[in-house]
Amino acid sequence: MRNARGHAPRRGSTYVPKIPVNKWEAQLFDILTGNGWKIYRKGWPDFACVKKDGEFCLIEIKPKRSHRLKAAQYELMLVLAAHGVKCYRWSPDGGFEPITPSIQKV
Repeated sequence: MRNARGHAPRRGSTYVPKIPVNKWEAQLFDILTGNGWKIYRKGWPDFACVKKDGEFCLIEIKPKRSHRLKAAQYELMLVLAAHGVKCYRWSPDGGFEPITPSIQKV
């Protein structure tokens, strides 16, 4: 199945780009995807945290440890973690859990 821009989702991936909402987004979307970029608009974590010393991390908050990450959240955070961004899931009963391929999703 293809989206409105004619792009097919990749097999084995939850990645499906969100359709641009205006002509400027559509123009940039076409430029970037035409040059090999993958555009993520879904799945961004709840908190982006920065300390004065420059330390940076992203955190997805869940009300319980048993609540899993959505597929888009998991995939995006794995991509970010692969590029050196510290990514965590946090819940009151589970605390901070680093995002790794073994962390539960959907």
